[in-house]
Amino acid sequence: MRGRIVVVISVWLVVLSNICFSMTLSQPVKLGEVFNTPSGGFIFRGESANDGKSYTNHRWSKKEKVYEKGVAIFGCGENALYVHYDDNKEYNVMFGSKNVENTYNINRHMIEEQYNIDLIKTDTRLLLYILTNYTPGGQNYTIIGRREDGVIVKYFSTNDIKGWYFQNPKYVHFSEIHTSGDIIVISYKYFYPKNEYNGELRFKWDGKAQWFGVEHVVY
Repeated sequence: MRGRIVVVISVWLVVLSNICFSMTLSQPVKLGEVFNTPSGGFIFRGESANDGKSYTNHRWSKKEKVYEKGVAIFGCGENALYVHYDDNKEYNVMFGSKNVENTYNINRHMIEEQYNIDLIKTDTRLLLYILTNYTPGGQNYTIIGRREDGVIVKYFSTNDIKGWYFQNPKYVHFSEIHTSGDIIVISYKYFYPKNEYNGELRFKWDGKAQWFGVEHVVY
């Protein structure tokens, strides 16, 4: 009888440990978008606040307000994502917290690009944001997050990792993104001549590592 109790307790400890490390992700919800015009300057759509300085005589300003420098906020409260921008700097867009030192920059001068911003909530204090950059070769997804300690981190970018799985990365077109439990699923089409197929990259949350693993699935 005592041996059976030990076995039952051990099994429950394993179950509880797995529960503690699991995490559920919500489906992405769009917060807004950032667009850099061909003539310079930024257009924001969907922001909840923007304290920026705008251009007064910009060729696009008749259609929408074009900003030069400032901070835009997407979302509100603890979900808010701050976007620091300066059209005169080399790295001119940074995503993250109110403190500019705690942000992620895209490591290049953003010219004629659009980024959609989506929020993924979790059942922990971790918040995830999808930065979707639209290119002629399909979408590029960058996932950043605000950890429970408030630090902004970049988890992964499809542009960085597609070279791991495809001999000719330029023939990969990423499309839909969604979540399933603790997994972020990104669909793609590989259209290399005479070798076309569809598949997914599945990024599963690892609670122990506090990071995402990746699985490549081909249909």
